[in-house]
Amino acid sequence: ALLPYLYQDEDDEDIQELENQLRMYKEFIEASKNIEAMIGKKQFSFIRVFDKYSRKSALGNLKMFSAPQNATAQNLKEAYEHLLGRIAPLEEKLKEKKLEYKISIEDKIKHIREIILTKFKQNFSMIIKEAKNKTEVIVSFLAMLELVKQREVIAEQGDLFTDIIINKK
Repeated sequence: ALLPYLYQDEDDEDIQELENQLRMYKEFIEASKNIEAMIGKKQFSFIRVFDKYSRKSALGNLKMFSAPQNATAQNLKEAYEHLLGRIAPLEEKLKEKKLEYKISIEDKIKHIREIILTKFKQNFSMIIKEAKNKTEVIVSFLAMLELVKQREVIAEQGDLFTDIIINKK
């Protein structure tokens, strides 16, 4: 009520804006007092208040769930289990697949070292003779190359496509 007398030279819009800001400030002060009272009572659970009659949320037309007054935890559990019992489980039979034996280069390097310790010279074909599949042959070859790289063995091959001879260095 005093604002028009204090600000006679101000526009009506400026006065209206100042009044709105003062009202908003008053609402914030009241809300902070309410929050302070809740904290004093150790009520740290806050909920959003909705319109009781329309059951519409503050977000728009979303309908809110309201449990019946006589609902108990046991009733809700039974209803949930009944609902789950009606739903057919989606089961898909998986194809059976056998696991293959995996061999590492480190294992093959150890194997070749053991062979070279007993014999100073060995054919590569004798090393891969016990191989169960192509992968093991490839891993054996890579292990031999690694030993050559580390200068532990010397690999010799007379002609193309002939047997590789592994010698101890």
